[in-house]
Amino acid sequence: MEGVKDMRTQVVPPLPEILTNLDKTPEFFEDPDPVQHSDVFPSFSGLRPLMLRRRGDASVQAAPPQSGDAASGSAPSKPRALRVGVILAGEQSCLPSYPTNVIAGLFRGLKALSPGARLVGFVNGPRGFLEGKFKEITENQVKKDMNQGSWRLLGHGSCRDGSYSKENRMEEAQIAAEVCNELRLDALVIVAGPKDLSWAATLATAFTEEELCRTKVIGVPHSKNLNLYVKRYMPLTLGFDTARRLLSEVAGNIFVDALSSNKYWHFIRCGEDALTVEVALQTRSNFSVLTMGRQAHHISDQKETLMQTVTNICEVVQSRRRSGRHSGVVLISRQLIETLPEMDQLKAEIAAIVKTEAADKNRQPFPTEVDSRLKSDATKALFKRLPRFVQMNMIRSRDASGLPILPKDLEAERILGRFVQQELRLKPPIKKVKATFAPRFHAMDLMTSSPLPQSEHCVRCQLGLANFEVASTHFSTGMRGMLAA
Repeated sequence: MEGVKDMRTQVVPPLPEILTNLDKTPEFFEDPDPVQHSDVFPSFSGLRPLMLRRRGDASVQAAPPQSGDAASGSAPSKPRALRVGVILAGEQSCLPSYPTNVIAGLFRGLKALSPGARLVGFVNGPRGFLEGKFKEITENQVKKDMNQGSWRLLGHGSCRDGSYSKENRMEEAQIAAEVCNELRLDALVIVAGPKDLSWAATLATAFTEEELCRTKVIGVPHSKNLNLYVKRYMPLTLGFDTARRLLSEVAGNIFVDALSSNKYWHFIRCGEDALTVEVALQTRSNFSVLTMGRQAHHISDQKETLMQTVTNICEVVQSRRRSGRHSGVVLISRQLIETLPEMDQLKAEIAAIVKTEAADKNRQPFPTEVDSRLKSDATKALFKRLPRFVQMNMIRSRDASGLPILPKDLEAERILGRFVQQELRLKPPIKKVKATFAPRFHAMDLMTSSPLPQSEHCVRCQLGLANFEVASTHFSTGMRGMLAA
């Protein structure tokens, strides 16, 4: 294994030609096309996308100078050594697999732009950053973890839940500004998914509007679920390509097993909708269930209920039985149960039952009592088939609005498979066909956070390397609140 590891660390993923020579400060130009911005962060609503250009290319107009350190219009004779901090942030459900390569890209870009630059890594994500836990990243550490697909270099974490308004996060912004000022950081690079990028945008807003510090906040998007998409500028996020390749390979092995055994139906939980669709296209699954209420072969304007989905799966199972096929594969998106239309109704009914029980008897109801007092057949059927611990959690736990809370990592594939199994038992047997429905369940949504690439596949890491090379070029623009993609 050591020999394979050494070979992997020596592979350098290729970069776009425009990023291969960073000895000189790169030039940017503004995209002339109008771009619609959200009003959530008005301080940056006037920014236009910046595009890298080859130095000396007269076909595009350079971006106007910005106010600040690098906005004077004349480059300093000797560049000052930059001090940059980096945070790896994100929830476990959307973490990509090659974060060490993006750190390598940032380290290489920094050394090219500013030979004496220092790169400081904050341990365990935003929480470690606010606590001031950091370590300086050296060249030996970067080389050691190159192409390893490991989070051991800095760890990871996520910001706390809640609103991302400046007022709600002002205390965090002040603490962050103190850390940046103490370490004299010129820039803070936050590699994050949608949730933590919102937190980064809040920090950038507070730093600018309240003049807390001069540190530039730069975001680098990552999400293996492709839940960050900007037309023309960001069609793909870090981690998505690796995730779809890995899941397609593992799911393909399960497909082969299903064909050879001809007796098992496999229910596979893949990830969010984009990832599930990619795996379905690669493997040609028998059925795909998406959280948006639409299946790969059944487009509907209305969101499907759980029982409608179960009925459709049963029809596919029965059809395959008639042709002598007693196995198949169903791909399921993450958070299927949480996004069901009848789940909202079930939460409202349970909240009313619990409130009435607390007022009349000063206690919480038992699951059997809740089951008998539910109003609609759909909510009764859903509640009855939920695992016992999920039922108890919905009765005992409440969110800020008073509605029941579902536990995390709900096993949607198991719940759906049991629904299908019970529904098939009620259907009349097919003549001259003797078959039983034997479901098997697989949760693969977290597998994509820890693959090790083979040495010949390390070129897939080039997106991560390029993302941080682009991030390092933003330090010279003097701009704040930029996203490198």
